[in-house]
Amino acid sequence: MQPGDILQQRYQLERCLGQVPGRETWLARDLKQQATVVVKLLMQNPQLQWQDVKLFEREISVLQNLQHPQIPRYRDAFQTEPSQTSNLVWFGLVQDYVPGVNLQKLLEHQGRFTEKQARKIAIDTLKILIDLHELNPPILHRDLKPSNLLLGDDNQIYLIDFGSVQNRVRAEQTTMTIVGTYGYIPLEQFRGKTVAASDLYALGATLLHLLTGIPPSDLPQKQLRFQFADRVTLSPSFRRWLEIMVEPALEHRFKTARQALEALQTGHLKPLKAITQPPGSRVKLYVSGNGLMIKNPAFRASYLAAALTIGAMALMAFMLYNLVIVANEMSVVIMGFVTTLWIVWAIVLLYSFNRYLVSWRCQFIQFTQTHFSIEEQNLGVKYFQRKGKIKDIQTVQQSVQDRQGRSLLLQMGKPEMDVVALKTTQQTYHIGLDLTAPECAWLAQEINDWLTETSLDN
Repeated sequence: MQPGDILQQRYQLERCLGQVPGRETWLARDLKQQATVVVKLLMQNPQLQWQDVKLFEREISVLQNLQHPQIPRYRDAFQTEPSQTSNLVWFGLVQDYVPGVNLQKLLEHQGRFTEKQARKIAIDTLKILIDLHELNPPILHRDLKPSNLLLGDDNQIYLIDFGSVQNRVRAEQTTMTIVGTYGYIPLEQFRGKTVAASDLYALGATLLHLLTGIPPSDLPQKQLRFQFADRVTLSPSFRRWLEIMVEPALEHRFKTARQALEALQTGHLKPLKAITQPPGSRVKLYVSGNGLMIKNPAFRASYLAAALTIGAMALMAFMLYNLVIVANEMSVVIMGFVTTLWIVWAIVLLYSFNRYLVSWRCQFIQFTQTHFSIEEQNLGVKYFQRKGKIKDIQTVQQSVQDRQGRSLLLQMGKPEMDVVALKTTQQTYHIGLDLTAPECAWLAQEINDWLTETSLDN
């Protein structure tokens, strides 16, 4: 296609807005109604997939029946005929032209967005998604990203490009072609099962791109979670809201656009709690009007493990006793060897007594309105304490820590351990003594909820 070409004896092409192999988008002039329009074209060729045609037809079908002030209005659809100069056949879709610029180009031109700008974009987009998701059947966009959100000259956000739209409920076992853009789509969409919360994930990833200037596919991740806190300064409530939007686990994300909008506008995130304290957890949590107190006792071994430890130590002591008796009549070298064994046995005895039999280690974490402290005790003796300021906290999330530097016995058993990582502007603190992964996820959620409520109160 070239500028000046006239399609269907009506649409005169003016300027190409976008082009990929087999697809073109043009700014055109409707000669019949003397209006500026956008024409999307799909070329029929040997490389064209049946799924591409079905998606194009579905986009036309959805837009024909959709009337929304922030979605460019459907005008026409057509199919060109082969001519003497070209055997190509094009499928066309015509929509209203909305003057403005998409957010991808705006990001490239002006740089990163502020939190205030991102909030407005989030609110406007969520209102559009509420209208789409609450239709019967719901309409899922499935390809939300900066280039598909348009900031109009009227300062309104418009949702464009419904080429990946889904407008029907699919059976649980139905498989489908993966659509969407890598980095903006969640795990369930990769598996071919898209729900309303999938669009919310894409919106969250879009906002992260606008705030950090980094595409979500290039953002560092840990346990599938975006690590963005050190790349942008955000209020605690908005940061926590974004974390929920891009939660990799569907059950931990907002379920609906209406729920996400309410949480964003009110800042009340605690009712969204999806993780409860795991059964058998020994962590104690106390919440008061002025603070949060967490008591985390160390792991206590089972009676069987304790019995086996005592038995092994008794057997070793018996063998060493007999070796001492024999060594009295032997050389100094053998006596030194026996003495070394006694020292090793004493170290193992003390470690086992502390670790498995008594297990009086305990970690106390306290948060006040202005400060936090992390203190560890053993046998009632404080041997570790760290303090920091609440305002310096960037993230609190479940993480995995290498056991490097800890005992050889622990490294032989499990080289890594689950912790709650509390990251500040100065350093990262690790909370947890022998916690399981579910306990860490629950504890991180409780701390984040308290910090969010505290920031709202202030």
